[in-house]
Amino acid sequence: MEAHEIGIDGVEAGALEARIGLPQDVAASLVTGTRHRFRSGSESFDGELVALLPEIDATTRTVTALFTLPADVAPAGATVELAVERDV
Repeated sequence: MEAHEIGIDGVEAGALEARIGLPQDVAASLVTGTRHRFRSGSESFDGELVALLPEIDATTRTVTALFTLPADVAPAGATVELAVERDV
């Protein structure tokens, strides 16, 4: 297993939500409702996968995953990283 970090576009205001474009094989291995490890700067925290959007981005060929994050982990608009383990 090898850990991969995938950056996201940002964190939305309000109840923090991260939208992350994931390769299709990685998205297929995730289960809604499971918790995953994130990092912002030197801080690490868990977020919950709430949905995998059904569309595949035509340009990047990625699936958008939506995660909820603890409210106090990063300011709105911050960039966080999701650590994903997968076989290579």
